[in-house]
Amino acid sequence: MWATLIGYLGFENTAKVGMRVWAVTTLTAMVAALWAAGQVCANVVCGPVIQSISQSHPNFAVGLSLAFNPVTYTLASVYCSVWAACALYTYKKTILDKLV
Repeated sequence: MWATLIGYLGFENTAKVGMRVWAVTTLTAMVAALWAAGQVCANVVCGPVIQSISQSHPNFAVGLSLAFNPVTYTLASVYCSVWAACALYTYKKTILDKLV
């Protein structure tokens, strides 16, 4: 009886710790990938495009720089991070409901 109880508690604790480690690792990887994608977009795509457009259409470039300023990328990163955390939480909750 004690062996069964200890085995069950060990499985439950191991599953919870494993799920938490997996959740933190996955969330960190998702946030890092989203942040890297945002930085690549800002540095490789948006920056040179705004700079090249400013040579021929200065007013259009001013509008683009107002729309895509550094705060925009920060807010987009925060939004994507919160979305990833919520998606991961619902996925984790679904998996835990199936385990228990």
